[in-house]
Amino acid sequence: MNGIPAAYTTATAQTQQGQVDVTVFAYQWDQNTAYHFVTLTRGGSGIGPFGLGRGIASATHCCAGC
Repeated sequence: MNGIPAAYTTATAQTQQGQVDVTVFAYQWDQNTAYHFVTLTRGGSGIGPFGLGRGIASATHCCAGC
């Protein structure tokens, strides 16, 4: 993502209110610092509402400088 190594993965979880998509984003800011954040969206939405998927590799296809 803009030259920063980054990845994300999404899983679906069942709650009492129905399904939700749980997405974890991670990126390496520098050699000693990494950040991650989690989003919860309605099941089937993935990261759609956030529109952040462009330029970020799926965790299964992570690469440096994505």
